[in-house]
Amino acid sequence: MKISEFTPFCRLREPDHFLDFWAFANVWFIIFLFYLLGSRFVFSPGITVDLPRITDPLAAAPTTGVLTLSNDRLFFFDGKIISLDNLQEILENFLVYHTQRPAILLVRPDKNLSINVLCQVSVMAKRAGFEQIQIACLESEKKE
Repeated sequence: MKISEFTPFCRLREPDHFLDFWAFANVWFIIFLFYLLGSRFVFSPGITVDLPRITDPLAAAPTTGVLTLSNDRLFFFDGKIISLDNLQEILENFLVYHTQRPAILLVRPDKNLSINVLCQVSVMAKRAGFEQIQIACLESEKKE
């Protein structure tokens, strides 16, 4: 009696050699989601404003008061730390003693200030009696 060789693979069917489409589609979809989560792709509400181009140095007007906006909750005006809640009242009291016309408020915003707070401050200044608001900025360096 002869003993045959034991080969476990002789009766198995050879596996199909193909790439599973859905596995690759899922992997690419997950990579795409991580890409979107890490990007700065944001729809921000609001309107687009085209700023004027100034070729001459910035023209400054004499201002009545200076308001420094350090962040969304820390404001400095007339040597005092104030909050957004009582800003309009403080500006109104300031204009009672300073009658220079036109009343111009110089706003010095921080780079981390949100545009929403800047809009609220401008509305409060207008209601308090300021005629103009000037936003402080640095002059760009001349390239020669």
